[in-house]
Amino acid sequence: MLLHLSAAMLMAFLTIAAGFQRAAQIEHRLRSLRDFQAALKLLETEVGYVARPLPQALAHIAASIGGRVGSFLQEVARQVDEGQSAEQAWIGQLNEMAETLALQREERALLQQFGVGLGIADRSRQLDRIAYTATHLSQIEQDARPQGEKNIRMWHALGLLGGALVFLVMV
Repeated sequence: MLLHLSAAMLMAFLTIAAGFQRAAQIEHRLRSLRDFQAALKLLETEVGYVARPLPQALAHIAASIGGRVGSFLQEVARQVDEGQSAEQAWIGQLNEMAETLALQREERALLQQFGVGLGIADRSRQLDRIAYTATHLSQIEQDARPQGEKNIRMWHALGLLGGALVFLVMV
């Protein structure tokens, strides 16, 4: 009987954890969208006014942003410092960290498009590309936020209710 109760509790816990994990993925996506927008605004300042070399600008922004996007930018800066092109570093790191950043296909495609030619275009073209990408990310976030917040609540509730149901069925 004790073993049966322990198994029921374990299954209930795993169901609850699965619901909360899915909700966390949605939260990470929304956070990544916000952080990439902030990073692009900072990059716009770096390119337009400060004029630091790209690896230093990315490292500076990474320190300001922190989190998953900050880690992404820090790694891109390191790779560019080591001689890799900014485009290769950006796209390669974006593909490598795709799951960690929790971005959907549309957002990844937009950021990959931004990475093409990164660091080699003139200042005004870079600023235009930064503004274009930031605007589109902002629109994506505005569209995703209401549904994302509803889905977060739904996954929390489903995890809790599913865990309770599993426990009751097994006991």
